[in-house]
Amino acid sequence: MPEKRKSTRAHKKTHDAAAKRERERMVPRDVVPEGALSPLDDLEDFELADGVPDVTGWDVVDANGRRVGDVHTILVDTAAGAPRYLDIEVDHAVMDTDDDRHLLIPVGCARVDAQDDRIQVTTLEADALAGTPLYDHRPVTREFEQSVRRCHSARLADAPPAEEDFYASQMYDARRFWADRGVDWERPLVVRRAD
Repeated sequence: MPEKRKSTRAHKKTHDAAAKRERERMVPRDVVPEGALSPLDDLEDFELADGVPDVTGWDVVDANGRRVGDVHTILVDTAAGAPRYLDIEVDHAVMDTDDDRHLLIPVGCARVDAQDDRIQVTTLEADALAGTPLYDHRPVTREFEQSVRRCHSARLADAPPAEEDFYASQMYDARRFWADRGVDWERPLVVRRAD
């Protein structure tokens, strides 16, 4: 009987350690900044401009072409009228879990394929997803954005801009994302819906 208790305690200790690691990966986001990012599909007054492909539901592959998941939605900076992140729903097999997992990918770290309806994330490998902060659909703070930036910046060799110019980086350059689809860069990518 004592052996069973020891085994149960060891299991609980292992489970508690795994739960703690999971909580540490989920960055707390309890402060909502002005000009907050919003999922495009939650915004009744905004849409992608004509000629800008809606990538929602498209396959997402890593830098090596391995499928990672699909695009759940696009997070938009409504103050700037610009897409900032892709919300990626990760395939269960990739992260070896039955739980739903989402990641934010800066739009400039990904590319829309020229012919196929798929996205390639050039700064991510499926084998390295364990260290990527998880997105839980709460409001995004600058602290969380900085943790996402750290995960992708090494591959871009992109110096982080000053705080007041946070999005002035190739990491958030939507032209890089839609470059192979002939998008008109002379007008906004995200616009108010016409009534």
